[in-house]
Amino acid sequence: MVVSAVRAVDYVFVVDTSGSMRERVSRQNPTVKITVVQNHLRQHLLALPSDSRLTLISFNTGLKDQREVVLRSDADRQAVLEWVNGLERETRAHGSTHLWAALRRGLSVASE
Repeated sequence: MVVSAVRAVDYVFVVDTSGSMRERVSRQNPTVKITVVQNHLRQHLLALPSDSRLTLISFNTGLKDQREVVLRSDADRQAVLEWVNGLERETRAHGSTHLWAALRRGLSVASE
């Protein structure tokens, strides 16, 4: 029998929602980049243990959204999924990327 201990910790996710995320992954793969990111985020976020604290940050022309969610209930997980689903809308509205400001904010949250 294999037993592993999974415990809640803090996570910070910083997601690019600039216009470039509306581009195809490659010439051979017509999937849009943000769709790939959203699919992976959904899988990863739903697999996190209960009581994990998530800081979710999206950026393009600046920091667009920052929220904190503690995964204690199905409603908390649903709120995270709604945030992920909204990322595609942000990519349609903005073209520029302010990567360094977003990374600075993400690292600041992570180090607190």
